[in-house]
Amino acid sequence: MKRTVEYDGWTIEASPTILVKQRLFKSGVGISRGNLYFFFHDLGNRVYRAQAYERGIEWAKQWIDNNCRYGSSHLTQEQAMSKYSDKLFALCDEADRLTGTGGGRALRKIIMDLESDGPIGELMFTLDDKRFNQVIELLVEFRHSGRHERFNALHEEARERVSPKGVDDVH
Repeated sequence: MKRTVEYDGWTIEASPTILVKQRLFKSGVGISRGNLYFFFHDLGNRVYRAQAYERGIEWAKQWIDNNCRYGSSHLTQEQAMSKYSDKLFALCDEADRLTGTGGGRALRKIIMDLESDGPIGELMFTLDDKRFNQVIELLVEFRHSGRHERFNALHEEARERVSPKGVDDVH
């Protein structure tokens, strides 16, 4: 498995970390172009080093496709960062405006978890585009209709289906 690949003008370098006690490799990747550098870690655990390399490289390719392109034309990294920062800071302003409310607390939690290993960070960095979009669609549907009491039994059944049954969740 290649450790470094070129993709669409970007250099991707996979750099997994070994988790000795769990006997796993945690995927990580560095992405660079010119004097721009991005580093991402904790992209999922794999049993074999080659799998961790592959996971990091595939994740980086998706990140480049999602963040550095607009339709068929390419955004420069500065344009992509500017577009993202505008949205992020608008959300920060909204969180400040809603200080002391449940909405303000929710926005703060989401912003704080964007690059961590909590539920938002894991959603963002471990799911492929198809599954990520499925989750977002489910959340939108839940917002519109799933919060009603008649859905409680359905949610309880889903929790039971995904609850670990004697299997440790690897982190």
